Amino acid sequence: MLLQEFLFYYICSIMKFLLSVLLCSIIGFTNAQILDNFKDGNIQVNPKWEGDVSKFTTDNERLRSNSSQINDRFYLSTASNYSWNCQWELLVVLQFSTSSKNLIELIVISDSSNLKNFENGYSIQIGGSKDKLSLLKWERGASAVLLSSKDGSIKGGSSKTRVKLVRDKDSMFSLFVDFNGGTNYELIGSIKDTDIAISSYSG
Repeated sequence: MLLQEFLFYYICSIMKFLLSVLLCSIIGFTNAQILDNFKDGNIQVNPKWEGDVSKFTTDNERLRSNSSQINDRFYLSTASNYSWNCQWELLVVLQFSTSSKNLIELIVISDSSNLKNFENGYSIQIGGSKDKLSLLKWERGASAVLLSSKDGSIKGGSSKTRVKLVRDKDSMFSLFVDFNGGTNYELIGSIKDTDIAISSYSG
């Protein structure tokens, strides 16, 4: 079994908030294993992260944002070819209210290491103008919503949200969430989508 723990992609507007990642993982049905629990305080090795490395830091075994620029967009990416028959899980601590420019995006499948300009893939968006959780599909740089929670389901202030996305061997996506940060998941929805079958990066 593959267990890969790391942070994925963030599009963030910085307004004196703290974003912490306690745990992020990919679990696939292979014999490979890649781990990053941030204990070593080094996000440039094991696995190797690319992107805006200087805008992230580790604190008490958490990865968190470290940018003070307003309306900033920053990311980390790492090589990943896991695109089906696997599971992604993310626990995020927010200390800000989300908006159209204040959100988090986990790119689970991408065709490029530059996650600001990737063309094809899938992502999980936390927040946005309607403060909800969404699964998006990206084709030629344009996004379409596949699944989403109710408007207002992502709470502002200090909150924890744990998200799990499963894509099975038949390319059926199932999106789960615990809005209290635990593992008492509720199913947001399921949808089959086979359009993008290959991944090069996540972030």
